Amino acid sequence: MMTVSSPLPDRPSWLAHMLGAGFRPFFLLAALHALSGLVFWGLWLVSLELGDGVEAVSLAVPPFLWHGHEMLFGFLTAALAGFLLTAVPNWTQTAPVQGRSLAILVCLWGLGRVAFWTSALWPAWLVMAADVAFLPTLAWMLWRPLRQAQSKRNLPFVPLLIVLALASLLDHGSLAGYWSVGGAGRVIALDVVVSMMVIIGGRIAPAFSRNWLVARQRPADVIAPAILDRLAIGASLAVLLGDLLSLGGMVSLGWPLADSLRGLLLLMAAVAVGLRLVWWKPWRVFGEPLLWILHLGLAWVVAGFALRSYALLGPLWGDGTWSETTALHAHMVGAAGSLILGVMGRAGLGHSGRPLLASPMMVVSYWLVSLSALTRLAGPVLLSEWYGAAMGLAALLWVMAFVFYLWTFIPILAKP
Repeated sequence: MMTVSSPLPDRPSWLAHMLGAGFRPFFLLAALHALSGLVFWGLWLVSLELGDGVEAVSLAVPPFLWHGHEMLFGFLTAALAGFLLTAVPNWTQTAPVQGRSLAILVCLWGLGRVAFWTSALWPAWLVMAADVAFLPTLAWMLWRPLRQAQSKRNLPFVPLLIVLALASLLDHGSLAGYWSVGGAGRVIALDVVVSMMVIIGGRIAPAFSRNWLVARQRPADVIAPAILDRLAIGASLAVLLGDLLSLGGMVSLGWPLADSLRGLLLLMAAVAVGLRLVWWKPWRVFGEPLLWILHLGLAWVVAGFALRSYALLGPLWGDGTWSETTALHAHMVGAAGSLILGVMGRAGLGHSGRPLLASPMMVVSYWLVSLSALTRLAGPVLLSEWYGAAMGLAALLWVMAFVFYLWTFIPILAKP
């Protein structure tokens, strides 16, 4: 008797799989960029230790300025895009950006990276146009579903993305010599990202913690009062506004907003975000790495506000231990690194239908990012004679963290 087997369903192609959800290409690109960018940066630091430093012939700007721009507008924007392209359809109950539209976004992000990594080969205005195009396009694609949603609470992400795009434009113009605002564009960009971390972290960290506690029949009183949430978000946005006003002073009047006022705004943000974090009782979820990494990332947000405040207010009583440039790395490395690894790990597992369990490699990557942040912050203060070596170690720890992430998630995200 002949047996007829039913045909197996066709599996999607690799490209169709990758373009089926925004988190797949952008989380992988974020991790690959975090790794490759810091390898490049670390090699340059090593060259400084061994001699005079090797300048990258393809860069139109010094490597340390390239590093700051790329971490903000390359690594962070990819991670933000992956999160928002995944979260907005859930928030609005609309179809996700996928297929050709997602391919356009991926190509625009990649075009910006190629242009800036080879910026010495092109006119500055062309590099600027290629790099800045990604964020307004992302904002447009997200604005349509957010505008149609019944709730408008998520619409502020669109203007924040536009401010981020303007910060990129500002930084490109400053690097090209079109105007002179120093690193203001990068500071404003980091303020935008930190504000997003405060908003997004304030939603997911307590909600996920509450669900975990309820599932284990434990008291789940971890949701902060609405007033604390508003204070935390308002204070972080006040920091952004203060830096925008400082930029306005530099452009029109020739003087920045008083550092003491900026320092006070940062101090208020540290207190507001810190109070909200304590209210969540994060120690109650220390047994679950996918949860404590989110709380640890938000603790780094508090530390970043506090250290930046101290860097600005310290000189008032004669203490210049910290520079704001150093303090910014608590936000860039500690907060952004921790929250991005935590969110990319949880979303990668959950949206691929896998159990929400952190592997040992994931846990190691969490600790490595915080060790990288501590090394980057302490190096200039405690190891001034070994500055380059400390910076190289911080870069190595960061690279190792994202190697472990990629080792775990390339098969999960990229395999159909």
